[in-house]
Order: sequence, then C-alpha cells, then structure tokens
Amino acid sequence: MLKHLRSFAKFSQLQPHGQNTSKMMKKFSSTVAQTDEKESVGFVESKEDFKWVERLLPPSRIPNPPKHAAYPTPSGWFPPSETLPDKPYYVSRNRYHLFPVTEIEEDISFEPPNTPEDEVEVVEPQILTTITNIEGNLFELAADLQEAVRPYSEFDPVTSVDEANCVVYVKGKYQHIIEDFLGRNGF
Repeated sequence: MLKHLRSFAKFSQLQPHGQNTSKMMKKFSSTVAQTDEKESVGFVESKEDFKWVERLLPPSRIPNPPKHAAYPTPSGWFPPSETLPDKPYYVSRNRYHLFPVTEIEEDISFEPPNTPEDEVEVVEPQILTTITNIEGNLFELAADLQEAVRPYSEFDPVTSVDEANCVVYVKGKYQHIIEDFLGRNGF
C-alpha cells in the first residue's frame, strides 16, 4: 500500500510537457502492475452460507395454494377438481390460481367531426366479459356460456370468439356468473 502512495506522490509531481512525463508514466504504470500481481487477494466460495442469501431472493414461482378444511374459502376460492372435466374445451387458471375472467369497458362512440358539444350524445360504455386461457373448442365454450348466462339476461346473450388469441367475449357484466359456471364444471 505504501508503494501505491509513493507512486501517487510521484505522479502529482509530474510536469505537463516534456520527456520526464513519459518516463514517469511508464514507471508509474509498471510499479502499479507489479504491486497488483504480488498483492492479489484470494476468495473462498462457500455454498453453506448461501442459505442466508437465498431467503432474501424472491421465489422463482408462485407456490401451490395451502390445503383448507372447507371449501369455498371465506374469499370464495376453491381448488380445481382432481379429474379433468369431460368437455371439448379446457379453461386453465391463471398463475394466481384464479379464473381468467375479467370485465372490460368498451367506450365506443361514433360522433361526426365538428359536432357542437351540446349535440353530442352521451353513450354509456359497453361492458364485455372476457375469458382467456382456453384450450380446445372455443365455439362449444361460447355456446355453453350463452346457456349459463341466459337466465340472468333480459335478452339473448351475445358471445364472440377470437380464435387467434383464444378469447371468448360475452356482452354484459357476467364475471361472477361465468366464474361460478367454470367452478361447477370442475375447471
């Protein structure tokens, strides 16, 4: 360490131009290189101490849910059935063990340009219930969802299928009804 300090002291005495500068730089770089080779510090790899680091790291995956005495739990959650349902489609749960059913708001308003504000109609947004993580026959699922939603709707339920993204849309606010339907069928 003392050699390093002496090197820095010599370095501060360097002149801006001249031959002494290049000689001193060569001498400075060679003395630092020699001291680095001689004073290399080793390290010890310990796998036993990794347990202290491991508990600080986030889990690599979401753990399986704990077993409960009775289902549904107070939050309304219940596990999927042990056997696969006998349907031509399968709806898998998301990574949090919940049904992939969401309600989205579609704000569709077609107003002609340059319309005064007092003439613009206020249109209520449409609610669409979407079901994702579907494998198999999407049209069968759409037909079954129509039958499940029909008792809760004034009109015939409208469904739409997006085959490219494997999504089924149901027009209306039916998230809880569809989640109950999926739960009763064992998904």
